[in-house]
Amino acid sequence: MYGLAAKGEIPAFKMGGVWRFRRGEIDQWIADQTRASMKKEVMRKREQQRSAEQDLSQPRNVRRSRRTS
Repeated sequence: MYGLAAKGEIPAFKMGGVWRFRRGEIDQWIADQTRASMKKEVMRKREQQRSAEQDLSQPRNVRRSRRTS
């Protein structure tokens, strides 16, 4: 937590050389991170679906073996 605070990635402030965290700000930060993560997962799944659909619509070059009699 202290590393994230020092980098400014999590809401915090220093008072007398000690990192302080406000519970409400941390709760909101966690909620925001969770929403962002869920949104990324939805986007990733949509992209995978689009890619799969695109693969199905593309004609494939299939090699067929020649039979000799």
